[in-house]
Amino acid sequence: MNILDQDFSEMLLDAALSLGADAAEVYVNRTVGTEILAGKTEIDSVNLRLADGYAVRVLRDGKLAFGSSNVCEKAAAIELVRNLARRCDLHSPDDNNILPEPPTGERVQVSEPFDPEMADLTLNAKFKKLLAVEQHARAVDPRIKGFGWLQYGDTVQETVVVNSRGIFARSRGTLAYVFAYAFAGDESGYQTGTHVEASSHFDKLSAQDAGEKVASYALRMLGASTASSGEYQIVLPPESGSAFLKSLSEMLSADRVQKGKSPLRDKLGEMIASSNVTIIDDGRLEGGLATSPFDSEGMPSQSTVLIERGKLAGFMYDSYCANRGKTFSTGNASRSSYHSQPCISPTNLYLVPGQVGAESLIRSVGNGLYVTEVSGLHAAVNPTTADFSVPAKAIAVRNGLLCEPIDGITLSGNLLHLFRSIEVVANDLTWTPADGMIGMPTIGVSSIKVTGAS
Repeated sequence: MNILDQDFSEMLLDAALSLGADAAEVYVNRTVGTEILAGKTEIDSVNLRLADGYAVRVLRDGKLAFGSSNVCEKAAAIELVRNLARRCDLHSPDDNNILPEPPTGERVQVSEPFDPEMADLTLNAKFKKLLAVEQHARAVDPRIKGFGWLQYGDTVQETVVVNSRGIFARSRGTLAYVFAYAFAGDESGYQTGTHVEASSHFDKLSAQDAGEKVASYALRMLGASTASSGEYQIVLPPESGSAFLKSLSEMLSADRVQKGKSPLRDKLGEMIASSNVTIIDDGRLEGGLATSPFDSEGMPSQSTVLIERGKLAGFMYDSYCANRGKTFSTGNASRSSYHSQPCISPTNLYLVPGQVGAESLIRSVGNGLYVTEVSGLHAAVNPTTADFSVPAKAIAVRNGLLCEPIDGITLSGNLLHLFRSIEVVANDLTWTPADGMIGMPTIGVSSIKVTGAS
C-alpha cells in the first residue's frame, strides 16, 4: 500500500470517525537521504536513510491522542487508529485542541524548492562534490592542515496532510548541503573555521565557495590574541549574527509567549528593537530553502511581519496556539519527523537588509570588534530574561580597518538590548540553515560588554 496515496489517509480518517472521533488527521512523510563523511581526500563513511511513515491525531471531546508508525499494512494502520480512539479517554480535555479547517479565500501559488534530479544522483557524484570542498580549501593556502569534520548531506521528501475537516495538502522538497570544519596552522598555533553551504539543487551547491570560505574563516584567526575587557562597538557578519537572530526567533513563538516563557510577553505593539530592525518570517519566499505551500498541519504558509521598524508586530502560531490566542495560524507548524507532533518553528525568517554595503559599515567603526564566531548561543540565552554570555572570536577594528584576530573573549549582554542597539543594517543578506532558514545581513551594534584580558 502506497501511504502517499490519498486513499490510505481517507481509510484511516473513516476508521477514526466510525470509532466516535469528532475529528482526525493523518500526516504522511517519505524522506530519502544521504550522509557522507570524508577526510584526508578519502570517504570515511556513507549512510543512506529511508524514513517512510505516518502519524495520526484523533480528537474527541477536547481530548487529543497521537500515534505514529512505519508499518504500512492496512490491518496495522487500522489497529493504530483503534488504539488512539481508546486512548482519547486517558487524556485531559483541552478546549484549545483543534484540527484546523481549510481557510477560505484564494490560494497563493508557491514554488517549492525541488530538484527533480536529486533522487537519481549517483553516490559517486556526491563523493566528488564533498571531496572537491576539501580540495578547494587546501588550494587556498598550505596552512590549511585538515578537517575536524567534512560532511555532505541531502534529502528528498514528500509530505501529505489530510484531516476530516477538509484539509488536503501535498508538498515536496529537496535540500543538499556541505558542512566543513577546517584547521589552519602556522608557527603561531592552530585555529579553526566552520561553514555550511546549502541549496535546493545539487548543481547549485558550490564546492568551491564552501571550500574557499571555510579556509578563509580558519586562516583569518591565525595568530589570535585576547582583547582587553570593556564595552566595544561590534560588527556582526551573517556567520555570527544569524545565531542571535535564531535565538530571538524562539522568543517570537506564540507557544513560549502564552506559557509566560518569553521576555516578549505583553509587549505586542511596543518598541523592542532599533527602528532599523524589521524581521519577517516568509514561508512563501521565492527561492527560499524552507519555502512550502503548507505547514505540517496543512495550513497555507504565509509572510508574517514579526517586528516592524523596531515594533513588535506579531508572533508565529500553529493551530493550537492560534485557537488559544483567538487568532489565526501563521502556517508555522513544523515536525522534525512523522514521529513528532506539530510545534512552532520559523520557515524563511530574516532581518530585512538595509542599503549600506558591509565594507562601508566596517569603515564607519572607529574602535570595535568584528565578531567572527560565537559558541553555544542557543544554550546560553536565558529564555525568560534574554540575558546571555558566550565565548567568541573576533577581529579588531580600528579606524575602519580590520586588524589583528582576537580569541579567548566572552560577549555578555541582553539579546533584546542588542537588537535595540543596532545602528546600521547592511545589504548583504545571507541564509543559514537552522530549523528552517535564518537570513541575516551584517549589522553594526553600538556597544556590548566584552571580557578578555584583565
